[in-house]
Amino acid sequence: MHTKVSHVVADADVQEGNLDKERIRPRKGRKRKHANVSRSGNKENRNSNRDYFNYKGKKIQAKTFIDFDCKCTMKCHDNVSLEIRKIEFERFWSLKSYDSQVTFIAAGVQQFPKKRLYGRDPDKRQFSRRYNIHGQIVCKSIYLKTLGITSFRVHTALKKFRGVIPITDQRGQKQGGYNKLADDKVQKVVDQINRIPKYTSHYRREATTAQFLPPDVTIQKMFEMYRLETENPVSFSSYKKIFYERFNLKFKSLKKDTCNTCDTLNMKATNEANLNKQQEIKKQHENHLENAEGAQKLRRQDFKLAKENDEYECLTFDL
Repeated sequence: MHTKVSHVVADADVQEGNLDKERIRPRKGRKRKHANVSRSGNKENRNSNRDYFNYKGKKIQAKTFIDFDCKCTMKCHDNVSLEIRKIEFERFWSLKSYDSQVTFIAAGVQQFPKKRLYGRDPDKRQFSRRYNIHGQIVCKSIYLKTLGITSFRVHTALKKFRGVIPITDQRGQKQGGYNKLADDKVQKVVDQINRIPKYTSHYRREATTAQFLPPDVTIQKMFEMYRLETENPVSFSSYKKIFYERFNLKFKSLKKDTCNTCDTLNMKATNEANLNKQQEIKKQHENHLENAEGAQKLRRQDFKLAKENDEYECLTFDL
């Protein structure tokens, strides 16, 4: 049986890959103890009286209202009904904000200097406090049990309101910056990485935007080169952090070959100072890519024809 042979395309890319357009580099560094809960989420759960994980990873159950009987001479349990105390408990935790809860405590607890001071010890208590729930003066114990808080929480809230301007919650905020790398040090690392030759995938340029480093290059070797040419280098961990955050480079060799013509034209265009010659080189590269795309398109057509018609075959080979 005579078989017609269609156009033969010399191409290293003989397989069709289903690859994502963008590949996201996995996050480096320490992983979260609880994948679905962030630090801000834990903070919100704590302020909203929901289950949360503390800094040790231990799960803390949400607080529940306690019908506490102080049995004091003020008869707080009888003067403030159970329903009112429940409402105050729900009001406090429904605020869902540490600063709002501090204001709530400061509004319900009055603080004034002691009438009598014994001795000159500064560590002794300097203030007296008056607690009230829903306008009714109560003892300290039933106030704390009603809201489900500690005396330290009350002390902190009142301390924040002693000044002219209340102090807001600063926990977890970005402060200090003493260990921050100087911008010129970061720029030196960026410049050194930019000088290392890179190549772009010729046959997979539509599947990934990442660039590839030569096979013999590792991040350790890159850092050693940087350290030898820099007077006051950054640490290896800082170097890696800059590398992963600012570059989309890969060390792994491609499964499919790259194009020497593309690599050569890219290097010429990068190192050419004359803008007119640089444009000419870029034009040559564009024409080369168009020819390659035309060959790819023709190959796909031949593959399709060979599948539909038994009299045709499509042969590809690697040069």
